[in-house]
Amino acid sequence: MSITFDQKDLESQIVNQAAEQIAADFHTNQNEELRLRLEELVETTVTEHCDRVVAPIIENGVADFVISRTNEFGEEKGEDVTFTEYITSLADGYLNESVDYKGEVVKRDSYQRNKAQSRLTHLLNEHLHFRIESVMKDAIKIVVEQIAPAIATTCEIKVKVAIGDVRRAMGK
Repeated sequence: MSITFDQKDLESQIVNQAAEQIAADFHTNQNEELRLRLEELVETTVTEHCDRVVAPIIENGVADFVISRTNEFGEEKGEDVTFTEYITSLADGYLNESVDYKGEVVKRDSYQRNKAQSRLTHLLNEHLHFRIESVMKDAIKIVVEQIAPAIATTCEIKVKVAIGDVRRAMGK
């Protein structure tokens, strides 16, 4: 069985491979250029928005920025609040939200059977547990490093004394 190559088929395959490679390279380069252009466009749009909207808020002071409460239709409801008051109310709501022992939000049933606690209580308990565990691990490490060699030495001395006592008792 022999393999034969036709000159024209070979040339055709080489040309087709080269064309595919050139097209793939062009496609990759074009995608890279498009990606770079999109990044540039997004960056300029975000920068313009920040300059137009965010910069005045920062310049005037975030604490004095007033937020109007609205309903889902954009109609004003309730009193206007400063940004600081708004953030404080969000933090208060978050810290006082009822959570279970895992820190997941729980809904109370009508019989109040759920063992819930505030998120602040949960976070404090978790932090205390972590700190106590860390301190205890450090204390155990220190005990092992400092007392274990002394205990080993004491045991070695006691074993030698006991062996000496046994030898004396056997020698009599």
